Amino acid sequence: MYSHIIWDWNGTLLDDRDLCNETVNRLLESRGCAPLSRERYYEVFGFPVENYYAAAGFDFSKDPYPVLAQEFMDMYIPASLSCGLTPGARCALDYFRASGRAQIILTASDTDTLGRQMEKLGIADRFDAVLGQDNIYARGKTEIAAEWIRNSGLDPKELLMIGDTLHDAEIAGVLGCDCVLIARGHHDEKRLAAAGCPVYTSLFALLRELTGGMPEGCVFDMDGTVLDTVMDIAGAVNATRAHYGEPPCTREEVVEAICHGVRNLLKTLIRGAAEDETFLDEVVAFYRGCYSSHLTDRTVPYAGIPELLSHLEATGIPASIQSNKSHHLVLRIAGTFFPDRFVHVSGLRDGCAPKPSPEGALTAAKDMKVMPERCCYIGDSDVDIKTGMNAGMLPLGVSWGYRSREVLFEAGAQLVFDTVAELSAFLGDESRL
Repeated sequence: MYSHIIWDWNGTLLDDRDLCNETVNRLLESRGCAPLSRERYYEVFGFPVENYYAAAGFDFSKDPYPVLAQEFMDMYIPASLSCGLTPGARCALDYFRASGRAQIILTASDTDTLGRQMEKLGIADRFDAVLGQDNIYARGKTEIAAEWIRNSGLDPKELLMIGDTLHDAEIAGVLGCDCVLIARGHHDEKRLAAAGCPVYTSLFALLRELTGGMPEGCVFDMDGTVLDTVMDIAGAVNATRAHYGEPPCTREEVVEAICHGVRNLLKTLIRGAAEDETFLDEVVAFYRGCYSSHLTDRTVPYAGIPELLSHLEATGIPASIQSNKSHHLVLRIAGTFFPDRFVHVSGLRDGCAPKPSPEGALTAAKDMKVMPERCCYIGDSDVDIKTGMNAGMLPLGVSWGYRSREVLFEAGAQLVFDTVAELSAFLGDESRL
C-alpha cells in the first residue's frame, strides 16, 4: 500500500492543456508558423521543452529558447489563474487525504506561479510538500524528486506517481516508484500507451479502481440526493408552526434539522415538542397531514439525476431508493418522478429499523440480486454514509444536498461528489465532464 502520492501538476491536477495549446499557437502565429491542432499538440508536446518547441516549428536561430519561454510565460501565468482543476481532482485529493496518505506536488512549474495557482483553487492545504522549480525553463524535475526521496528516507516502493505525460512515467522509472497516467492532460491515451504503466481515461476511472471497481448496484437516499424536497418539507413545517402560533423558519433552519426522521425534525423546529411525547404525537400528525397534501408541489429532481438513472439502466446497473421518510410517501414521490426506474423503493415502516440500520439497504441489495459488497450507497448525510458502511457497501457522499463535504468525510465517506456529473463519471458516464 502506498504511503505517499506524488502528483504532477500541469495537466494532471491543473486543467491547463487548452490554455497551453492556445498560448503556444499565439507564439507560432505571431511568427508566421502554422498553429498546432489538438492532435499535433499531443504528438509534439514533451520534455525537454526546448525539444518540444523545436518540433512545434520554432526557429531558435531567430528566436532563442529563453526568449520564447519568457514570452510564453508572460501570457500563460496570468491566464492560468483562471484555470480550474481537472475533472475528479478534488475528489481524488480528498480521497487520498481521508485515507491518510501524504500528498506531494512534483512540477516543472516555478514555485511562485504554482503557489498562486493553488491559492486561487483553494487546495494548498491538501499537500505535505511542493517540489518545483526556481525558474521558468521546466528543467530538473527528476533531480528534484530524487533529492527529496533521499532526504525523506522513504522506500520508492511506498510512492505512487500520478501524471499525464510520458515524461512522468520516465521520472517514476528513474525514481523506482510506481506510476499511473491520466489521459486528460497534455498527452492522449494513444501516446500514453507506450508508457508501459496503467493509463486511465480520467481520475474518476482511477478512483473507481481504487475503491473496488465498478459498482454492480446502487442504493440511493432520496431527499437531498436524487430529489430536492426541502421546500415542500419547509412548507409543511411552517404550516405546523403557524398552527401552533410560531413564526415561519428559514430554509436553512429546515435543512439543518433534516436527515434524522420526522420526529427529530419537529422536536427541533416546534417549541415544546421535544419535552412532551403526547404533544409531539399531535404535532407529527398535523405535520403529516400538511405534507401529504403538498407532497410534490415544489419538489424537483436534481439536475442530471434523470440522465444518470438512464445511464445506469442502459448499462445494466440496478438502482434502488431507501429513505427514512414514511414508506407510503416514498412510494408516492418516487412514483411521481421516477416511475419504473428503481428495482426497490422503500421508506420507514412499522417494525423496520430506520437508517443507519443496514436492514433496508440489505433488502434493497437482495431485491437487486447484487451482493452488498458490490453495491454503493449514495447519500447526502452522515446517516446515509453510516448506513452504507453498516451494510458493507461502498459509502459515497454527495455535497449538493443537505450536509457538507466535511460532515460526510467525517462520517466515513470514501468519496464525496460535488456535482451529479462527477458521480455519473465515477459510475462510467464521462460524457458530461
